[in-house]
Amino acid sequence: MALCPDPDEDKWFKLFIGAVSKTTKESNVWATENVRLRTIGDSELIGWDEPLYAGTMRRLCRPKMTAAQAVLAGIYVLTIAEESSNYVGGDTSVAVIRENGIWMESQDYVRSMEKRLHDYERQINDVFLACANTEVSPEQLGEKLSQFAREALSLHKAHLDRVVRDMVASGLNTQNSPYPKIPPGTVLNVSPQGVTAAYDSADKQAIVKSQVDAAKQVLRGVREQLTAPGEPKPDSTD
Repeated sequence: MALCPDPDEDKWFKLFIGAVSKTTKESNVWATENVRLRTIGDSELIGWDEPLYAGTMRRLCRPKMTAAQAVLAGIYVLTIAEESSNYVGGDTSVAVIRENGIWMESQDYVRSMEKRLHDYERQINDVFLACANTEVSPEQLGEKLSQFAREALSLHKAHLDRVVRDMVASGLNTQNSPYPKIPPGTVLNVSPQGVTAAYDSADKQAIVKSQVDAAKQVLRGVREQLTAPGEPKPDSTD
């Protein structure tokens, strides 16, 4: 190749190219192989392409997975590559290409997702081995699964709460993301003690009830202040 005069004959290279149309809102990602351009499949790797990484990606990726799941799958493969190769390292960059633009995830969020995957992987591996181990009785396996469920739910709730805190700290009116970071319909409660979030129906109803009760209490106080001495107080609207 004229642009690569080095005597080494191996001048093969590969790149990813992504584009979004502002007019039609269409988006796609292509792979280049020297001078050829082709559409990529469900998943594809470039760089240090080892069978271990390609196999892991194939196991994790599937049709119609969400953008958040695809990001986590990609990050997980890169964490395996960093742990198993001296040629892979440094900060992980994540780009999301879809109809609403091309987005770069913040390094802080990527690092938090890397830690999140490590937290779950340790617990899942323990359960995986216990399920296949015939030395473990059904009762023992049931206890381990119950323990895993409690710990996984606790971890998941802690991760959600951290994302909410980060979103509030950076300003909810400035949030701009290519995919949801928290469950749709999450209810936030702001109080002098801080911000709490409810993700499930029962918790949402409890927060809404507490907010309604607080509003009623404030309204009663205002009415009492506005009522002139000696005049009957207006009926409560409770």
